[in-house]
Amino acid sequence: MLNLFRVIAARAPKSGTRSQDCNSKPKCPIHFEGVDGTGRCHTPQSLKDPGSGSGVRDWNRAVEIIRDMEIPAPPEQTQKPAVSISESH
Repeated sequence: MLNLFRVIAARAPKSGTRSQDCNSKPKCPIHFEGVDGTGRCHTPQSLKDPGSGSGVRDWNRAVEIIRDMEIPAPPEQTQKPAVSISESH
């Protein structure tokens, strides 16, 4: 499970703390941490938009990105046998 939080910027009154709310304009950047759908552990880091590569500040967009990251990886495709069933008989 991945957790979202904001790291309040130095210009804000509560700088350096974690929060979901941010009163500054523009909003403080969103960070995430936890284990994704593939089992990979993420230390606290800034959330980047996969499309643009820029930091995410919109909470709704961050939730969408995290939801996609938490989807388990599809199982690996099994290899096709070199010999078909009809040839093996």
